[in-house]
Amino acid sequence: MLGLGFSIASGGGGLHLGLGSQNALATSGGGGGTTLGSLSLSNTAPTAMQAWSATISGNTAASTITATSSDGTTLTVSGTTVSGTFSTAGTPNVTLTETLAGATNTPNATVIGVTVAAAITLGTLGLSNTTPTAGSAWSATISGATAGSTVTATSSDGTILTVSSGTVSGTFAAVGSPNVTLHEVLAGATNTPHDTVIAVSVYDTDAVAYAAAVVTNGGAALSSTAKAAFSTFIAGLKTDGLWSLMDRFAWFGNESAIAARTDIRNPAKLWSASGSPTFSTLGGYTGDGLAAYVSAVDNLTTATQFTQNAATAFVYMNNIVGTARRYQLGLTTSNNTSLADGTAANDLRAQINSTSAAAVFAPVSSPAKGLLIGTRSISTSENLYRNPTNTTPLQTGSASSTSVTAAPLCVLRSNTNYSSDRALCAGYGGDMSGLVDKLYSRVTALATALGATL
Repeated sequence: MLGLGFSIASGGGGLHLGLGSQNALATSGGGGGTTLGSLSLSNTAPTAMQAWSATISGNTAASTITATSSDGTTLTVSGTTVSGTFSTAGTPNVTLTETLAGATNTPNATVIGVTVAAAITLGTLGLSNTTPTAGSAWSATISGATAGSTVTATSSDGTILTVSSGTVSGTFAAVGSPNVTLHEVLAGATNTPHDTVIAVSVYDTDAVAYAAAVVTNGGAALSSTAKAAFSTFIAGLKTDGLWSLMDRFAWFGNESAIAARTDIRNPAKLWSASGSPTFSTLGGYTGDGLAAYVSAVDNLTTATQFTQNAATAFVYMNNIVGTARRYQLGLTTSNNTSLADGTAANDLRAQINSTSAAAVFAPVSSPAKGLLIGTRSISTSENLYRNPTNTTPLQTGSASSTSVTAAPLCVLRSNTNYSSDRALCAGYGGDMSGLVDKLYSRVTALATALGATL
């Protein structure tokens, strides 16, 4: 800019007029000429008791911004981010005050309404899988967790559980019904921390195999009650040392005929019903005294535990309708392995790998419901038990053993003799003489758990 300057000086009796030129610079400092605009927030939906933040947009470079809320919530601004925690639900106004020195409208206030949602209440959690198998790795997806929360898990039986990305996992060692507690924490939630307790059923691996075989064989899936009962039963047999001695075991007093005939000890095997024995749910199979019976199908000679001088056969009869001697268990071709009952003296008898018609017998006054067991422990010793509460035999015998007969074990039949009573369960295996009381206890406990007829 070119300017003209004048100066007048007097002195020494003279008047001086000076004309000159100068450069002059006009500046606009700060926000000179700038107008602050309206601001906005990227998030206007905070949740009570939850940390909230939002990005401020529309601000002018070099300006400063402060924030306040009409409900008294303390808000802070760092850079272009406003943050705070609203304590209650509502619709307060957030005022953003922008200041810039020299701006035409500084300070400039922008009022923005926000809607504060009610504080979060943690809900009940769920698990996608509540039936782990003992000894096998287990995992389940956690449902119902609140976004941003953390969940940990513990089990009442001491099993170590871990949670990662919404999945809980661990390995349960023993059969049972422990409780899994899911512990959810979320800062600001009204009920944090919140526990959800979920009962799980840890099944024995062989019970799982049996349940699967029932379905494979065309039967309806076992109920959770039945599956848990069989699981406890099998685990108990293992604890007692009975499971490893068994070749075959069928529970006829079952939920379906297929479940009744699917072998529990060897699920790949299916017992057959011949001559139309009558099946009753949770009762068992009833014979007709003429031609009806149930067979294990495979010859006894295929057994691995049932051998000539170490063998056991057993059957539980839960309904008695006749009085004459009848064979409750036997073979299709002979009585060499059989169990009989009746009212006359010596009707109660057992033969285990023996050709003697009265290998082991005991006088009785009447046939009784319950578990009949015949065992052989050596070549010259057989034992007879009925509902044993200890390991003392009802009667013993010394008939010499014969080789295992190549014929299938039958229930409600022996050779040409048939029973009209009802069988709850039956099986065979190695010598169980020292464990017969445990077998009786396990069988009655299973019947009670299932609601089956004893």
